[in-house]
Amino acid sequence: MIRPAKSVDAWELADIVVDGCARSRYTGVANVDQKLARQMFAQAVQRHGGTTEGSTLLLVNERDGQIDAFIFGTLGRIYTVCDRLASSDVFLLGREGCDPRALRRLFDAYVEWAEANPRVYEIGASWADTIPGGEAITKFYERRGF
Repeated sequence: MIRPAKSVDAWELADIVVDGCARSRYTGVANVDQKLARQMFAQAVQRHGGTTEGSTLLLVNERDGQIDAFIFGTLGRIYTVCDRLASSDVFLLGREGCDPRALRRLFDAYVEWAEANPRVYEIGASWADTIPGGEAITKFYERRGF
């Protein structure tokens, strides 16, 4: 089930980032500042669903009472000073073994959020080696026009 994140989810989201980083090419190179991550997610909850610069989208996929994946998107001005916005997906992350369909549904919700905003000119789609089944998601992105 996809739902908006709550402030209390910040701890679990930070844990997912730690888990993802441990599976990434940054293992042994960079460590997640969990306190900073929890603060960032708690602040994103406060700005969730907005339509102006600095607004966020923070959605989680919950399965059997546990968050197994999430997406965190932001809105920012193009070139920082323009009057139009660009959306960026900062995180699309799932626990190891999460259903890839959950990641696709989260990404679709992010695109719908950005497309619904008339000020958004550009929608960003990122990829990380922490995405379970990441090779398959690139094909999904291509089918979506990215």
